[in-house]
Amino acid sequence: MLGYAGLLPFVFFVVSAFFKTAWLYLNPFFAFVSYSAVILGFLGGVIWGRQLGTSDTASSAPALIFSNLFALVACLALLISSFGLSLIGLSLIVLSLAYVALLIAERDLLFEQRQDYPASYPTMRYWLTGAVVGLHLVMLWLYYN
Repeated sequence: MLGYAGLLPFVFFVVSAFFKTAWLYLNPFFAFVSYSAVILGFLGGVIWGRQLGTSDTASSAPALIFSNLFALVACLALLISSFGLSLIGLSLIVLSLAYVALLIAERDLLFEQRQDYPASYPTMRYWLTGAVVGLHLVMLWLYYN
């Protein structure tokens, strides 16, 4: 349930952007990018946490590198957007691609190697990633229209 509840701020900021309203004086596009960067960093941390519990250092090294890479990409997207609203579109594209890459990395590094996930976790991650990327695309469309 928490995973799906995490979609609510994404939806809230999309609706705010659609109606051209600010929430607590925050630009909804910048708020969306900020929230997205935090969630991407968090999901990268999930990979890190999962790998800390394994004793197979050969297979955990790529996962640990990827977990840090996603945190850095999230930071980069946030920094890009902080240079001005004219770069929000680039941040949205970077984050969209990063979510897809994160799902692929999770699938290749974790889902197939570890059997201790709940059976529903990979399916949930596919659905959530699809929804998040879709909301990024909607936000991108709103940004340019």
